[in-house]
Amino acid sequence: MRSATAGSGTNPIESVRQSAKRQRIPVVLDTVELVAILEVLVMFTGLRSSDLLALKWSDFDFKKMEFWVRSITRLMAQACCLEL
Repeated sequence: MRSATAGSGTNPIESVRQSAKRQRIPVVLDTVELVAILEVLVMFTGLRSSDLLALKWSDFDFKKMEFWVRSITRLMAQACCLEL
């Protein structure tokens, strides 16, 4: 079924209610900044790589300058068999 506005030169999405606009622009880290943060965490906290990979933003409290290690990521290596 075609709309009455199809082909009339109007944009049909203009009649759709738009969601609320963001109150502030989110801060996005680039790759260099993210690597620097991860390096600091490893050097000064002694976190294992599995602990580091399991961190989520909800584990950080930036006001108190604290973070929690709540879970670890299990890194599984597959055994490789060689036949001689």
